[in-house]
Amino acid sequence: MCGICGIYDQDTRLDVTPGVLARMCARMEHRGPDSSGTYVSGDFGFGAKRLAIVDIEGGTQPIHNENRSVWVVANAEIYNHQEERQRLEKRGHRFRTSCDVEVLLHLYEEYGTELTKHVEGMFAFAIWNEQRRELFLARDRIGVKPLFYARLGRSLVFASEIKAIVAIKHIPTTLDEQSLHNYFAYNYIPGNRTIYRHIRSLAPGHYLRCRQGKTEIRKYWELRYPRPSVTDEGACVERVRELLGESVRKRLMADVPVGVLLSGGLDSSALVAMMAACSDKPVRTFAVGFEQPSFDERKYARLVSRHFGTVHREMVITARDVADNLERHLHYVDEPYADGSAIPMFLVCEMASREVTVLLSGEGGDEVFGGYDTYAAFQAANYYRHVPRWIRKAIVAPMVMGLPAKNTKLSFEFRAKRFVGGVDLLPLEAHFWWRHILTEGEQLLLYSPEFRNSFRAASSVDVFRSAYRSCEAHEELSRLQFVDTKVYLPSDLLVKADRMSMAHSVEVRVPMTDRELVEWCARMPSHLKVRRLNKKHVLKRAMDGILPRAVIRKRKVGFDMPISEWLKHDLRDLMMDILSADAVSRVGYLSASYVEELIRDHLSNRRDNWRILWGLINFMVWHSTCRPG
Repeated sequence: MCGICGIYDQDTRLDVTPGVLARMCARMEHRGPDSSGTYVSGDFGFGAKRLAIVDIEGGTQPIHNENRSVWVVANAEIYNHQEERQRLEKRGHRFRTSCDVEVLLHLYEEYGTELTKHVEGMFAFAIWNEQRRELFLARDRIGVKPLFYARLGRSLVFASEIKAIVAIKHIPTTLDEQSLHNYFAYNYIPGNRTIYRHIRSLAPGHYLRCRQGKTEIRKYWELRYPRPSVTDEGACVERVRELLGESVRKRLMADVPVGVLLSGGLDSSALVAMMAACSDKPVRTFAVGFEQPSFDERKYARLVSRHFGTVHREMVITARDVADNLERHLHYVDEPYADGSAIPMFLVCEMASREVTVLLSGEGGDEVFGGYDTYAAFQAANYYRHVPRWIRKAIVAPMVMGLPAKNTKLSFEFRAKRFVGGVDLLPLEAHFWWRHILTEGEQLLLYSPEFRNSFRAASSVDVFRSAYRSCEAHEELSRLQFVDTKVYLPSDLLVKADRMSMAHSVEVRVPMTDRELVEWCARMPSHLKVRRLNKKHVLKRAMDGILPRAVIRKRKVGFDMPISEWLKHDLRDLMMDILSADAVSRVGYLSASYVEELIRDHLSNRRDNWRILWGLINFMVWHSTCRPG
């Protein structure tokens, strides 16, 4: 893996020099400590920091073709590079290295912008055509690897991380109000916006071309959900097992040690099983746990480790670990970000970095196979609506809403309140309701009067709504899966996987996002994914007889820290300091009185506000270190 960056200055206001590019690269040292390089050609230049995975000695970037007319830098793993190399060599192309990235050059020479159709892997790359003076950027289909850009007039600056872009002094760092509004709805910033108004993320499955001052962005791939064409359950089970095994096998491509992040859940356990089946060495597995029983799943990770004879490492995350790494982990995200499992991911990758350079992780499994509670809630709502409305409204709802807040993970109280609150909404609105952090009205209460009156934000649900409307699936559950694949997966889960691992110069690969696997599962009917509230039905059947039965049958609980309890005890002083009335007022965006109300309700158990409080804490820490202006 690598960190890439570049400048195409067509307004003659930016310095395009090796020194400037080196400064941008230095901001991403963690992404590529093994080598670095730059290339400058008049008003264009780009550079890369490389983490050597394939062809350790010969893959230093930038890489050029035979006559130096085409150059490439890439943050990529191209899993089909050997097959494409053989085809290209038969057509007369000559290779200088064994690195997978060089294949991109020759595919570009052969197919131009159509090269993305021939590439399988995770990637964000930049190709410079010297003769046409054209820049071509592309990002992988699902959004595993990041790519950001900023346009200044006719000029373009791009990089793998925002911090490299803002290293250019001319880039404005004005806060984007809509992104902040969306953040307080999700605890992450969805879509192609960033916290900075002038910086955007290239959307997954898109490419960008820049030439003669004109920038063009186009979609080259979309996930389709055609009418279910694969309906035989036995055939589906067999094909899922086969595709998942092939996906894992492809992702073992490396000249460095590979391990697995093992949570003890179904997805990561399935990866261990598939890796063990195609490796002649013991699999290395890494897990984290907590002292609080409802959050600690190490017993399942150990069960899987014993079953497959892995070399297993684990650690316990404490509130002190969280406090010590709060500012540290946010440095690598560059934006407000409050995923409840980001710090555990950060720390387990740090532990794993002492033994491996590549890790497999299970992100994407819930979107592909139907693993979220929201999908089961969608089915349950259809049953629950048969209960007379007056009973639901007059008896059940008041009883549920009166339940006291609990500190346990995904408590019955939390799930029941979310379910009852969203049961009478339309499917998309209900899906948002079950996922939201604050409602639209609560978001407005959170803001200071000055900030609330200074901008007009679109509703945060519009991000979900836009994805939902663009999906042509015939089944409602498929449309909800599509929304999560387009929004939650790339904007939250894959951000966590990339930034928390690359912080320690470790590459995370996600087999569940393999294009062939994702597209094939999109052809399956919904009842093979969620059957009578049983989530991931087809994956469980595929793993039956391979994984321990206890792992297949266990209830999905996700991977969060016990932050709710910690904020009442171990992290209370930290919360009160970071969210003090003075500190909140100085920021200027937030209502100190409303934040105090959120804290009081949480500490008194009137309402479990850990998600928004954690979001506020992470925002305040980010703001204090980045100071947008």
